[in-house]
Order: sequence, then C-alpha cells, then structure tokens
Amino acid sequence: MFSVLRHAQFRRLWSAQIVSQLGDWLGRMAVLSMIDGANLGMWFALEMALRLLPTAFLGPLAGPVADRMARRKLMILADVARAATVFGMVFAFSAGHQNLVFVLIAVQMGLGTFFDAARTGAIPSTVPKDELHAAYALSAATWSTSLALGTGLSYVLLELFGPEVLFWIDGGTYLVSALFLIGLQLPPVPVHPEAFRWKDVVLLKELRRAWDHLGERGARAAISAKWYWGGAGGFLAAIPLLARERFDDGGDELNPASAISLLYMARGIGTGVGPWVARALGTSDAALWRATGIAFTVAAIGYGCVAAATSLWVAFVLIVVAHMGGSTIWVSAATIWQRRIDDPFRGRVHSLEFIGMTLAFTASGLILGLAYDAGVSLNVLLIGLALFVLFAGQTWSRRSRASLSGAPLTGIETPGRA
Repeated sequence: MFSVLRHAQFRRLWSAQIVSQLGDWLGRMAVLSMIDGANLGMWFALEMALRLLPTAFLGPLAGPVADRMARRKLMILADVARAATVFGMVFAFSAGHQNLVFVLIAVQMGLGTFFDAARTGAIPSTVPKDELHAAYALSAATWSTSLALGTGLSYVLLELFGPEVLFWIDGGTYLVSALFLIGLQLPPVPVHPEAFRWKDVVLLKELRRAWDHLGERGARAAISAKWYWGGAGGFLAAIPLLARERFDDGGDELNPASAISLLYMARGIGTGVGPWVARALGTSDAALWRATGIAFTVAAIGYGCVAAATSLWVAFVLIVVAHMGGSTIWVSAATIWQRRIDDPFRGRVHSLEFIGMTLAFTASGLILGLAYDAGVSLNVLLIGLALFVLFAGQTWSRRSRASLSGAPLTGIETPGRA
C-alpha cells in the first residue's frame, strides 16, 4: 500500500491530507470538550449534523465546480478559507460566543466539501489505475491515523492549554496543507461537454447526469453502499454519550474528555486496520463487492456488543472491530466506482455519494440524540441501530447482486491481483 508514495504527485496530495486531518481532529475534540449541560444528546447530534449537512447542501455545487475548475487551485483556496474560519473560532470562543463556534463549524465543513470533491477527483490523476485501490486504502488509513493521533494528542493539549490552542493548531494545519499543494502538478481538467449553468445546479441536472453515467457503467450500487451505512451516524453520536454516561470518573477513573478521546481513537484504529484486512479477500471488483457485504455484518456486531460493555477497554476493542467494517465499506465501494467512471464525472459522483451518506448519517444521529434526551436507554438505542445496520447491509447485498446481472464484475480485475 505504501508503494504508491513513490509517485511524487500523490505524495504531495497525501502530505496535505495528513497534516490538515490531524488538525481537524484536534479542533473537533476541542469543540466536544466544550459541550456540557442539559440535552447532551441533542448537542452532540447537532455537532455531528453541522459537520455533515454542508456536504448535502453544497454537494450539488461542489461536484460540478471540481469537474471544471483546476483542482489544485480549488483545494488551495479551500484550505486558506478554512484556516481563516478556524481562526475565527478562537475569537468567538474567547468572547464567550460559543453558539458562533457552531456556525463556523458549518462554514468550515462547507468549504471542506469543495476541497474533498477536488481531492477525490485528483487522486486517479496521481497514480496508475492498477494502484488506485492502494491509493484509496492509504488515504483511508491516513484519515484513521490522523483520527487516532489527533484524538490522543488532544487530551494532553486540552489539559495543558485549553481548547483555544487546539483551534490555532487546526487553522495552522490548513496553511501547511496549502503549501504542500502549491507544487502539485495535475493534468488540465478535461474540457467539459456541458457549460456550467446555475440552473442545472439548482435543478440537480448536474447530479442527474452523474447518476446516468453511473448507470451506464454499472456503478450505482457502489455509491449507494455508503447510503445504506447511514446508521453509523447514530453510532457516532453515541460515542460521546457512552463516554459521559458509563466511563467517566465513576467508572474507569477517567474524565469525560479522556474517555471521548480514547473511544474516538478506537474508531481511528479500526478504520485504519479495516482496509488492510479486507485486502486479503482480493482487490478485484468482485472481491470488493463481497468484502463490502461482509463489512456491514462486522460493523453491526461490533456496536451491538458495545451495549453490553461495562469496561472502557472492552468498548474500545469492540469499536475498533466495528469501524474495521465501516472503513471496508468506505474504501471498497469508492474504489469500484472510481475504476469505472470517466474523469469529467468524478467530482459530481463524489458529491452524489456524499449527499446521500450525509443525509442518512445526520438523520440517524439526530434520531439517536433526541431519543436519548427523551429517556430511551443508550443500550436499547445501540442494539436497535445494530439491527438496523445489519438489515441495511443485507438489503444492499441483495440489491447489488440484482444489479450485477447485467454488468458482471468478475471480468474486471486489478492487473496482477487475484
């Protein structure tokens, strides 16, 4: 997997990713440490929703822009703007305007929608096609490593300096990312057959064109895998609730901030290990489809068992297992559709995939948070979500098999791989 780093342009893209994502997790832990008081379920769910919904609202615009504008330029502009936004959080927090911090989170994530659409579209231009799965696996592992390191480091920095310092570091990492991207060399964006028109964006014609292209290439089921994985939004909202309810000073002698950081670190480890384990099943499209179906079951079992965990470290291991499944869904599905579609559609397909995913994640997270505040047991909510994800995975597997009847995947192999 690390062999793809020999490609200089991918190495620059990867370096920008790791430094900015490390800062992202420091900033997020700073925000989570600020949340306290009544209606914890709603506030934690709202924090997650504000990190997801901008993708749904701006995705129809970000995809077409990323398919027409120079992707390097778009990423640099997004990085600089995100740095300014995070620096604004420092002043909002210092002035006691914590609600403004939540508004700025939405702005930060909205800018990230453009960055992610451009970065996803740029990856296939930095590595040969037969190394695309390795590039996505490394990108997923990098996200996971940044999550594990960032959440672990955040506890130390929060104890020593407080959340303001973490915001400064987060903003600075975006500027470092932009410096890496200045020297990135990408091929010119292909001339698009259709001119950009706001009417097409508003009426979702751009996304419909991407959907039609996916249908022509037999890849619709691939992008829908993350939509069916939407129950994970509830799992993510449950993590800080689990830390505060079960693993605070009265349990494992850790304060809530420490427990939240550790459980998020478990998520990072799991998402890093998952794609490595899944590679044992092969990297052909057919093998990736099988791995995706299995991964739903692994994730559901992991979080279903968390409900019975009375020890922080047992919960830690189970969350690792659950997110091994989640990251396998993430990497395998993305690899399949990236192999199949044409370059001019990559940004819009990425946006289409993420719109469905973020809406599903947000809905399940908000439902869990509101149900928790209404008095429903967290154990009941976790088991219910696990059963829902298991059912969703089985449904996706059946529907994807039906979609393969007209477009067999067995003949589409990664060169040199079984």
